[in-house]
Amino acid sequence: MRSVDHHREQFVQTTIVGRILVTRVSGSWTADMHRAANDYNQSFVTELNSTGNWASLVIVEDTLVSCLEVLQAGRDSIPNNPHCSHLKALAWVIDESIEGYVILLPRYRALFDGVLRSEVFNDTESALHWLNTCISSAA
Repeated sequence: MRSVDHHREQFVQTTIVGRILVTRVSGSWTADMHRAANDYNQSFVTELNSTGNWASLVIVEDTLVSCLEVLQAGRDSIPNNPHCSHLKALAWVIDESIEGYVILLPRYRALFDGVLRSEVFNDTESALHWLNTCISSAA
């Protein structure tokens, strides 16, 4: 698993599991952190997209609190990236204990409306099952 450090604070770890890009995120993100994570993940995205349909799993480790610019940049990054043409779905894993859960969960649930199939799950197993179903049904 590769990771990016920003100001001595690890905020993203990424790996590929089958046809799924799995990214663990932590901390309250800034626009600079989002750009760094996108740059860091681009080789993974290009690799997955070049071989067919794929999906993304984002596991939130500690907080949903980020600036609105980061959320908008995440939404905009899908249609603006030619290497996401085979991206079929995105799942969030957000435990109820995560900071900001009650207030921000609706925003995360609706973040990709009209752009990409997405769902929020409380556990990784359910999210992976749903993503694999999305990939299979898109084939």
